[in-house]
This record gives sequence, C-alpha cells and structure tokens, in this order.
Amino acid sequence: MHPKGTFAYIAGLLVLFAGVSLAGLVLLFVSLRDPGPQGLPGRAIALAAFLTGILLAFAALNLLAAGLYRMLGHLYRSISRTDLATDRPMRGRTVFLLGLIGLAMAIPLASVFLIVGDTQDMRQVGEVFAILIAVPIGLLTIASTLTLIAGLGIMVWDMFRRHQDIVDTREAERRRRIAEAEEAMTEVVPASPVDTLREHVKEDR
Repeated sequence: MHPKGTFAYIAGLLVLFAGVSLAGLVLLFVSLRDPGPQGLPGRAIALAAFLTGILLAFAALNLLAAGLYRMLGHLYRSISRTDLATDRPMRGRTVFLLGLIGLAMAIPLASVFLIVGDTQDMRQVGEVFAILIAVPIGLLTIASTLTLIAGLGIMVWDMFRRHQDIVDTREAERRRRIAEAEEAMTEVVPASPVDTLREHVKEDR
C-alpha cells in the first residue's frame, strides 16, 4: 500500500525534469548558436520552447505541492486513527492551501508583467509601473511563499505532536495497568471463618 498523492508527486518530478531539461536545452542552443535576428522563425521557436519549459516547471511545482499535501494528510490520518477517541483534523492544511493558491496566481501574473514591462512603452513609465503593479505582485509572491512554507511547517509539527500524544497516552495506560496488577498481587486476602476456627482449636489443644 502506498500513501495517497504518490502518483501526483512522481508525475510532478517527471514533468519538472522535462520542463527544466527543455528550458536548459533552449538556453544551451541560444548560447552556442544565434537562432537569428528578432522576428525570424528560429528565435520565435526558441522563445516558444523556453516558455513551454517554464510552464511545465510551474505545473510540476504545483503537482509536487499537491502530492506532498496528499501524502502528509494520508500519513497523519494513519497516525491519528490509531486512537479514535482523540482523533482530530490536521492543523495547517488551510494555511498550506492558501499559500499554494496564492503562488499559483502570483507567479503567472509576475511573469506576464515582467514580459510586458520589458517593452519600450513600459520602460518610459517604469517608476509608475513598478509602484502600481510590480511591487504589489512581488509582495504577493513573497507572502504566498512564506504562507506555503509556514503551512507545511505547521502540518509537520502537528503530525509530530499527534504522534507524541498517542505515544504518551499509551505509555500512561500501560503504566496504570502495571500499577493495578502490582496492587492486586500485594493485596492481603482476609482469612475465612473456617481458617479462624481451626486456629482457635489448635490453640486450645
């Protein structure tokens, strides 16, 4: 039996390898051989291939995050359900998902505005562009990344605490049973009336 999310995680690794490889090959091709001046098909194909590699890498990172989320959730449920009396949902999932959704929105927006900002028209209003668009998107990207990392940390910490609570509860129960067994072994059993009568008869003789 494998944890849930394993296939998504493996698919993310494969897609990430494909995207990084494609982008790297394009950069290597451009560095070794000039694909042609601006506007020729060779340069357009290289740019399209590079953007495809970047998109594949972005999709792979989302697959990896989703697969990791599923695997951690499955592992937590496997641990928590060993003690159904105190079973509870894992903390940090909402924070993790908020960070993941924020990154999924911020990174494409940042990429689009970086491409748009590289044009001649946008360079003329560079300060206004930076203040109104680039800075908020950059702050959103940083905040989403920190939220994602914080959510992951909370999930791992809560999983450890849940496991430790179950271990402590079972250890306390084991010690209680040992103490009860020792008390039962050392308990004084009162003598029966027949045994008491026999003792008196022996004393009279």
